[in-house]
Amino acid sequence: MSQINKPQIPQRQCNILDYGAIGDGKTKNTQAISQAIADCSQKGGGKVIFPAGKWFTGPIHFLDNIELTLLVGAEINFSDNRSDYLPLVLSRYQGMDYYNYSPLIYARDCQNIAITGKGKIVGNGEKWRVWSDKPQDPDAGAELVAMVKSGVPAEERIFGEPYGLRPSFVQFVNCKNILVQGISIEDGPMWTIHPIYSENVTIDNVKINTYGINTDGIDVDSSKNVLIKNSDISAGDDAISIKSGLGIDKLSPNRPSENVVIENCQMKKGHSGISIGSELTGGIKNIIMKNNIFSSTNDGFKIKSSADRGGMVENIWLDKTQMSVNAHAILLDMFYDSHVHADSNQASVVKNILISNTNITKAQNAFMINSTDKEHVFNVIVTNFNAVSGRGIQVDNVGRFEIDRISVKSKR
Repeated sequence: MSQINKPQIPQRQCNILDYGAIGDGKTKNTQAISQAIADCSQKGGGKVIFPAGKWFTGPIHFLDNIELTLLVGAEINFSDNRSDYLPLVLSRYQGMDYYNYSPLIYARDCQNIAITGKGKIVGNGEKWRVWSDKPQDPDAGAELVAMVKSGVPAEERIFGEPYGLRPSFVQFVNCKNILVQGISIEDGPMWTIHPIYSENVTIDNVKINTYGINTDGIDVDSSKNVLIKNSDISAGDDAISIKSGLGIDKLSPNRPSENVVIENCQMKKGHSGISIGSELTGGIKNIIMKNNIFSSTNDGFKIKSSADRGGMVENIWLDKTQMSVNAHAILLDMFYDSHVHADSNQASVVKNILISNTNITKAQNAFMINSTDKEHVFNVIVTNFNAVSGRGIQVDNVGRFEIDRISVKSKR
């Protein structure tokens, strides 16, 4: 991962207090924070300082060469007034590009940006989740799918006022040289940290605690050269997910997620510890996951795709993993039902998977592969694999499946 360039931020400091911010948890500081970012960027960039206090605000938008630094005792709390998140911005919702309410923290076409420090960011997600797993208007999600399938360009897929879809919490669109380090993030409206079409992303020593439908911890989405390490994640959906597009959008860039390292992380709650898919049509390759601990997630490591999604997943290595999970420890599922189907009827291809040095102390199923055809999942190697589970290894329609040094003890 020497290819990853961390952001180079000037040492200049711009304290939001100097721009009129008030840390009483009630005064809205959107304008003061925006002025601090603009002034710091105009001067060549630097650190926008959030001192101790409760800083209530609307959305925060990055400019080049800006680092948001949260000092000890600093807490950013976000407004739940949806009109604060206008004008609409380019975003991506479950693999489909569109325009919607701004994410709470947002960057587009930026480089050398960071969020660092010992403070906390709170999303007030409960108010967004009034929509539950559906948008405010029950037809908004279906309308977006219909627009995408009929070839409506992304700039004409307009949501938000008077209805829209829940935005991501922290989102980077087409950005380079990104660092998120040290902070705590709580209670987002949907996906928590969400890089899209971005490159050189480092997420280090971050604590995420969020809940509710679709509140993934980290979603790597059609992005390249990503390092996630030393982090602690409790999520309402997948703790970490790697994605690359839904497969129904012919107008969006067909870009893979590639060169991702996930190491020394703890996933304490979520649908999966780490998942690949189900939006994977742009391809996912070169993923290394090592020295991670999954405790009390539903599944451990999962690759999921529907039978018509297309795309290729290749060169995946899970190593030195500790798991205590409620359902599947390892699951490769080519029959995943996403409720949105592509028109190509082309199955995904999954190849070159290495599972090594894995210790499972609790699971209903230790290892399962559900495949459509031996040409669609092949070259899977499992070595030094120890599990205590209700069921052992179950494999269907796999080309070249090798096991070595396997111990599975039944526990019902």
